[in-house]
Amino acid sequence: MKITKYWEISANDISVNDFDFLLKLNCDVEIIEAERKNFSTPSGRTYVVITSPQKIMIKTTCEKQEIVLLLKYDSKLIFINQTNEFD
Repeated sequence: MKITKYWEISANDISVNDFDFLLKLNCDVEIIEAERKNFSTPSGRTYVVITSPQKIMIKTTCEKQEIVLLLKYDSKLIFINQTNEFD
């Protein structure tokens, strides 16, 4: 059985060096851009409001990747989901 886990971390908690580290660890990394919406006031001014911050999604496919992630990022890392594939 192959177990794939999906993790999320704030873009504020990760650097370019971290991306290199994750890629060397063979983790899949995806950048989820911040969601922005326009907000108009009664006076006619328009503002851009960030409704969801930028985040990084990380996919692990083995226990080694998972352990290293947990050791490196600790409480900054949020577990999102797990999928199981049977051979």
